Amino acid sequence: MDTTGMPSLALNNGKGKAAQMPNAMVLVLEAKDLVCSPYPEFTALINTLRLRPQATIRLSVKHPHARYLIGRGQLEQIKEEVRQSNIDLILINTDLSGGHQRNLQSELRVDLLDRSSVILAIFARHARSYQSKLQVELAQLHYQSTHLVRGWSHLERQRGAIGQRGGPGEKQLETDRRLIRKRMGQLNAKLVKIKKQRHLGRRTRQNGSRPLLALVGYTNAGKSSLFNAMTQADALASPRLFATLDPTIRKMRADMGHFLVTDTVGFIDHLSPMLMESFATTLDEIKAAALILHVIDSADQAMEIKRASVGAMLDNLGMRDIPRLNVYNKSDMLEEHPISPVMYDRFGMPMSVRVSATTGAGVFALAHAARQRCMQQPTSTPPIRAHSFLPAWPKIDTLQRT
Repeated sequence: MDTTGMPSLALNNGKGKAAQMPNAMVLVLEAKDLVCSPYPEFTALINTLRLRPQATIRLSVKHPHARYLIGRGQLEQIKEEVRQSNIDLILINTDLSGGHQRNLQSELRVDLLDRSSVILAIFARHARSYQSKLQVELAQLHYQSTHLVRGWSHLERQRGAIGQRGGPGEKQLETDRRLIRKRMGQLNAKLVKIKKQRHLGRRTRQNGSRPLLALVGYTNAGKSSLFNAMTQADALASPRLFATLDPTIRKMRADMGHFLVTDTVGFIDHLSPMLMESFATTLDEIKAAALILHVIDSADQAMEIKRASVGAMLDNLGMRDIPRLNVYNKSDMLEEHPISPVMYDRFGMPMSVRVSATTGAGVFALAHAARQRCMQQPTSTPPIRAHSFLPAWPKIDTLQRT
């Protein structure tokens, strides 16, 4: 472990041998006062790191402990499991403060990865472009700067000479802070230059005749598969979370329309500003879009919760004024199907489209609906309203009006 308390696993490129993988345990906390990833979602994050935990402990935290976050009795339960299963890494489904991380590591004598550091580890593995690698490194340094609180028990902590405070531990912490600040400044300077170049590229595209459609949605909603279906590209379509970190832009199929389409990184609930900065490139491309295609996994039981979460994040990122079209993907996984793949509002404008990126069903209807929305041309036929659809379709009042 480095001096920040962040295990080296979070900083590697994912190419290590299986023998080097740690003996891990998952700690799943449930608490009203904490932001905790649901167990299935956190398990998917861990699987993306190709870790195979040896044990899982689920704990309910009614009142977060000031020193350890969890209670003393719960801490002893974890200690016993660590000893019996020979655990050397614990993955926690919530974010830890620097103090909580230091105190837990001091008691448990193992490495800890909290929710943010797990996500950062995935970002580091999936970053491909020069810009995204710089952005991920900057986010990692920002994370480390807030966790430079280790006890430095391996150094002699004693007061200095008369009139001086602190010992070698405090001096080392200040040195680390200074080096991190310096490196962050260097990264920010590089990113400013790159962003200027990309801005010129976006202005050139905006001056062209092809409007940009941005595929946006919760991670693993099938955005990359839909992107391939719309553009005949071969972008990576993986069930692993955050498989796409760098935005990809291609022309839409000639028989579907005169658009550019961009595939973007998937969102996840409760992303901190620090993590958002890890894919600022994607956010810039979304802001330049003429229309946001909000891709939703219609086979997901938490469909409406995730739809609302992504919508709120887009609003908070200043994208409230960009038109949106809800795209309910994976319709081939449902037993019931609507009469038509498109739902309209009372003015005849398409508001939602049901598609299957796997079978191609509804993809041409999506292209037509996108063209109507971009050109603000309502349908000339009587619009199909909510009552025309079978129960599997979301009610009209749950859809976002843009």
